[in-house]
Amino acid sequence: MKRIVGIAVLVIIAAVQLQAQMVQDLFKQKFPQLGTQLTMQADAKLDKGQIAQYRDLYAKLRTATEDIEKQKLELATETNVTVFNLKELKDMAKAGQLAEMEKLILARHHDMKVYMKDKTMYGVDSIECIENLSVLKTLTDQKDFNAAYKPYKTLFVYYPISSTNVYSKGEDILEFKMKEAHNKAAEESKKGDKANNDIIKAHLQTKRMWFDTLMMLYDQRIVYFGDAKKYGKGYIKGKMGQAYYSNYKKEAFDTAYMYMKESVQLEMEEAGHVVILNYFVSGIDMLRAKKITPNDIVEDYLLADKAISKKIADAEAYVAKYPDKKDTPQLRDKAIPSYKEVSDKITETFTKCPCSSCEVLDSIFNSKYEENKANVEWLKKATGLLEKKGCKESSFFEKGAIDLYNIEPSALAAYQIAKLKLKKEQYAEAAKYYEEAINLEVDPLTKSKYLYESAIVARAQDQYSKARTSALKAAELRPNWGEPYLLIAKMYAASAGSCGSDAFEQQGTYWAAVDKAQYAKNIDSSEDVQKEASSLISQYASRYPTKEQGFMREKYEGGSFTVGCWINEATTIRFIK
Repeated sequence: MKRIVGIAVLVIIAAVQLQAQMVQDLFKQKFPQLGTQLTMQADAKLDKGQIAQYRDLYAKLRTATEDIEKQKLELATETNVTVFNLKELKDMAKAGQLAEMEKLILARHHDMKVYMKDKTMYGVDSIECIENLSVLKTLTDQKDFNAAYKPYKTLFVYYPISSTNVYSKGEDILEFKMKEAHNKAAEESKKGDKANNDIIKAHLQTKRMWFDTLMMLYDQRIVYFGDAKKYGKGYIKGKMGQAYYSNYKKEAFDTAYMYMKESVQLEMEEAGHVVILNYFVSGIDMLRAKKITPNDIVEDYLLADKAISKKIADAEAYVAKYPDKKDTPQLRDKAIPSYKEVSDKITETFTKCPCSSCEVLDSIFNSKYEENKANVEWLKKATGLLEKKGCKESSFFEKGAIDLYNIEPSALAAYQIAKLKLKKEQYAEAAKYYEEAINLEVDPLTKSKYLYESAIVARAQDQYSKARTSALKAAELRPNWGEPYLLIAKMYAASAGSCGSDAFEQQGTYWAAVDKAQYAKNIDSSEDVQKEASSLISQYASRYPTKEQGFMREKYEGGSFTVGCWINEATTIRFIK
C-alpha cells in the first residue's frame, strides 16, 4: 500500500514538473529576447535603441497578462488576443496552467521594472511614471497623505530618478504617518492608569517603522540626487540628522550629531541654520556622554561659528546689494534675525561649557601648535576664538598671532599683536605693529581706530608731536569723532610745565588744551565725549593765569597768543575766573 502511495506521489510530482516545463517552454517561445538578446546586468549602460527594446518587451509582457485575464473571464477570441493565440490560452486553461504562466510573466514584469528604474528618467513605463507623479502631487497638495502613499511607493521602487518630487513629497507623506502614529500613542497615554501599554508600544513601533522608511528615502535620494548642486548630499544629511534629533534625541543624539556634522562640513554656510545650531548642541551632548573630547567640541564650535557667520554675512551682503528684490524683506526681517539668534545661541552654549575656559583652550591649541604653526586657517581659527573669549593673555595667543602675521601679513593680524604689546607696555614693539596695521588697512573707519591707538602708544613714549599727527589723521578719517581731540588736549595739558619761559606762558598752554577739548565737545554728541570734555575744560580752565599776570605782561582777555615748544599753536588769551 505504501509503495502504491509513493508511486502516486512521484507521478503527481512528475506531472507538475512537466506542466511547469511546458509553461517555461511556451514563455521562452513567446519571449526569446529575455534569454538571449537582452540581458539585465545591474551596471550596464543602455543606449536609446536598447531602452526602446526593453520598453517594447515590457509592453509585450503587459499585453500577455491582458490575454490571460481575457481567457480567465472567457472573453478571449481569435481577434482580441495578441501575444498568445486562442488555442494556447485554451490549452493552458484546460491544463490549469494559466496561473503559472501569469505568475511567471508578472515576475519578469517586476524584474524589468526594477532593472530599468535607473536606466532612464521615466523607467520602463513612462506613462505609468508620469501618471503617478501627477497623482502624487495632486494628493499631497490636498494633504491626502494616506492616499498619496500608493503612488509614492510605486515611484520610489520603480521610478526613483524621475523627479526630486518623489522624495520631497514622499518625505511629507512619511512625516505625516510618523506624526499620526505618535499622536495615537500620545492619546492612549492620556488615559493614565487605564492606558493600554501594549497599544502604546504598538503605535510607537509603527512610528519607528515609518521613521526607518524615511531614512530609506533619504539614503536613496543621496544615491540618485546626492550630487545635485542644490539640495545634494550635505542637505540630505542635515535632514537625516534633524529627523533623529527631533524624534529620538535621547537615545540617538550621537547619530543625529554624526549626520548634522557631515552636513555642515559639506554645506558650510549653505547648511540650514537650525541644522548648524543642533549640530553644535548635540556635540555638547556628545561631550557630556564622553563620546568626544574637549578638543573635538572646540573644533565643532569653530566649524559651526564659521558656517553661521558666513551665512549672516552673505545674507546681509545680498540685502545690501538687492534692496528692491522680492525676497529681500523676508531675508532682512525674518531670516537674518533668525541666523543671528542661532549665532548668539551657539556662542552662549559654548561659553557656558567648561571646555571653553581660557586654560582649556590654551592647552588644546598649545598641544596642536607644532603640527599647525604653518597652517593659516588653523591659526586664524585659534587666535580668533581666543580673542572672542577674551583669552589674549594665554601663552598661545601671542605666538599664534605672530606666526599668522609672518605667514600672511594682514592689518588685523598686525593689530592683534600691537594690542598684545601695548598691554605688556612694550611700546616700541607695539608702535611697530600699529604702523604695519595702518599701512595694510583699507577701511577708513578701521584705519582711524588704528591711528588713534597708535597715538596712545606714541603718547606713552612721550612722543607728543608724533601722537598728535596720528590723532589728527584718525579724526580726518572719521568725521565728528571727538576722542582724538581729547587725547591731544591731554597731551597739551601734560606739557604745561615745559612749554614756556615762565609761569604765565606755561599756564597759557591750558588755553590750547581747552580749545581742543571744546572742539571735541562741539563735534561729538556722544555721552562719553561730552562728559569727559566738560570735565577736562573745567579742570584746565581752573589753571589759567590770572588777570594780574597778564597785566604785568600787557596781555589782555581775548588777545592772541601762540603756545610755544612742540605745540606751536595760536590760541586766545583767557584768565581764571
